[in-house]
Amino acid sequence: MSTSNDLPNHSPPATIPKVYSDDLKACIPVLNDGMSLEEICHILGVKHSLVYMTLIWTSL
Repeated sequence: MSTSNDLPNHSPPATIPKVYSDDLKACIPVLNDGMSLEEICHILGVKHSLVYMTLIWTSL
């Protein structure tokens, strides 16, 4: 007979990472030329963190 102590600990991730298309991420540097961060996030429907990370990676 199995008890709950015998089961492996498989806890779900705290958040499920979202996958964004390369096409969407390619729009961010283009829009950054003349638009604010808030405008880019509103138009594309993404969070600030995606915009920041995309701009950091494209500037390397």
